[in-house]
Amino acid sequence: MNRKLLAVGLAAAAVVSITCGYMTTAMAAGPVNHTEDEDACDLQDIMESIEDEALREYPAAEITAFAAEIQDTVSGRDLEALAELCDFPISVTMQDGTSLTVNSREDFITLGKESVFTRSLVHEIGIADPAGQQIYGNGIVMGNRNNIIINRMNGSLAVTGFNF
Repeated sequence: MNRKLLAVGLAAAAVVSITCGYMTTAMAAGPVNHTEDEDACDLQDIMESIEDEALREYPAAEITAFAAEIQDTVSGRDLEALAELCDFPISVTMQDGTSLTVNSREDFITLGKESVFTRSLVHEIGIADPAGQQIYGNGIVMGNRNNIIINRMNGSLAVTGFNF
């Protein structure tokens, strides 16, 4: 939980500093191209400006319900049910760092339970708060280092990526 809060805090700080005209690598040097109009940066406005328009249209209850369904599926280690929640092709980063594109439900199932339901992924998705999911530029990221990416695809929420 503390790692999640730290990661969210660092991400928010990076967004604020970049958006407000600060260089993150030289923050101590002061603002870059700073004007008086930039004195008030509202974090909510910044986050809304980078959120996916299609995702913003979804009510929080729908996102919470979908995240809870993912959580139940991962907890039960049901590979077929998890495949049903995906909109293929999906991006997958395996535990060894290998990135690949999984083009179909059958290819996903072929990865096997051991590769998909890693101890870290099951733990991180298990402790995630379905009602507390955040929308970022690349979708909803459920989990921390080992995570599941959710986006709106073809009119409904779907899993579009994994980082094992």
